[in-house]
Amino acid sequence: MRWLVQHFLSEYLRPWKLASFATGFGLLLAGADYYRAPDWDYAISFIMATLTYLTAPWSVRVLKDRRWRWAPLALFWYYFTVDGCYWLYWRSVKPEALDMREANFYASSCLYWLCGFIWLHRGPLRKLLRRQEDDAAGQDELTVRQMAARVLVTIALFWMAFFIYSTTTGKERVTGLCRQIAPGMDVGQLTAFAEDHGLGPWRHLNSGTKLAYLAEARTAGRHACRIEFEGGKVRNATYSHAD
Repeated sequence: MRWLVQHFLSEYLRPWKLASFATGFGLLLAGADYYRAPDWDYAISFIMATLTYLTAPWSVRVLKDRRWRWAPLALFWYYFTVDGCYWLYWRSVKPEALDMREANFYASSCLYWLCGFIWLHRGPLRKLLRRQEDDAAGQDELTVRQMAARVLVTIALFWMAFFIYSTTTGKERVTGLCRQIAPGMDVGQLTAFAEDHGLGPWRHLNSGTKLAYLAEARTAGRHACRIEFEGGKVRNATYSHAD
């Protein structure tokens, strides 16, 4: 039992895993500060990131190795990490934030399994990067091509998680932006606002514009502000959704 505890601790304390965890956690903190989403703060970032670090690799290994006896526990940790702790936290801190629960579930699920695969390797980073097998360690090593493929898949999954989160939270976010576009705002002010908040296209706006749609780039234009002009100034701005 003591050996087992030491083994798991040694894996969690490996420098490359701690460094990657710190990097990801730092990005979560930066995102919480930058996007100011109603369900994204420092505390929930720490809780969910830590639980993911501790449980995701084990959950992935259980399913990968077909240890079906442990599958219910692996699925429990998956659910509790991506949704259970989220529900408990916001239920006690700010219940209205739970409106974002479904969006969080999809994005966090992608990140949970992605991180599980990233931290699945047991051993030093140098062994993960070797092309040849290390007979002494008795582990299969990745070739450069396989490593490159994993990096590309990782990037793709991160982008997918970000897009899913952005899309499912877009209505509330863009509606808030549309409300900030006040009647009487001139084209120059509107252009600066759109550029600062990722809305576009704004380059075609001019004093003769009568109607324009400024869509959010990060959701591929699905969420936008419909803006009516009069005399070169904003007359009305409302939220618009493209199916």
